[in-house]
Amino acid sequence: MFRKTQDSSQSDLFSGFGQLLDDKKDKKLNDPKAWYNIFYKYFISRIDEEKFAILFSSTGRPNA
Repeated sequence: MFRKTQDSSQSDLFSGFGQLLDDKKDKKLNDPKAWYNIFYKYFISRIDEEKFAILFSSTGRPNA
């Protein structure tokens, strides 16, 4: 079943690892100039998800 992603539903990609990393690695991971953060900001977050709604089953369980 297709549901549009809410803008604030996801934090950054690695937010769950904050407790496991030391300060140096955590700082590197959350760097706003890192390629993966820039890629998310300018590419992934701008994809219009409505165009892909036809790819999802209306029942939400296509294999059942």
